[in-house]
Amino acid sequence: MGMATRIYGCITELDYGLPNSEIQNRINAHNKDIIEKLPSKSEWPPLVRKMFSITDNSDFPNESPNFAYGGRIIHFGANLKSVEYEWNEWKEKFENLLSELIWSHAEVHFVTEYTGVQTFEWRIKFGEVDREKDIEIVKPFNRKLWEYKGDKSWDK
Repeated sequence: MGMATRIYGCITELDYGLPNSEIQNRINAHNKDIIEKLPSKSEWPPLVRKMFSITDNSDFPNESPNFAYGGRIIHFGANLKSVEYEWNEWKEKFENLLSELIWSHAEVHFVTEYTGVQTFEWRIKFGEVDREKDIEIVKPFNRKLWEYKGDKSWDK
């Protein structure tokens, strides 16, 4: 018998700063396509399409708040059985997904019955980003531009 482990978080899509610009529309379309192409089934630990959703202003056409201020949110979550034992395998799958998306910040939270909340974060090091080469051609950021922060005892 195992214990439930809640895994949830969000990926903040890169906000180019011009809401309906050609570049922002290409970023949005690229990320939507990547999320939609996630598998419906996966080997353990799972990282599958049904875990993910994207909040988009077009989902709320008559609402006044901007639901994508600073970038759309790609949110995810699942309640799984003792997945923390496969953290490194799940993290690898998650980072492979990040390597395909165009994003600025990502957070993953694990909640277990015996460890409480564990938080892991990835950020793009924008001080090292070449705006023309790394953003305007609309492609994912090279892993060398990522910064990772998490509980080192989980990263073996």
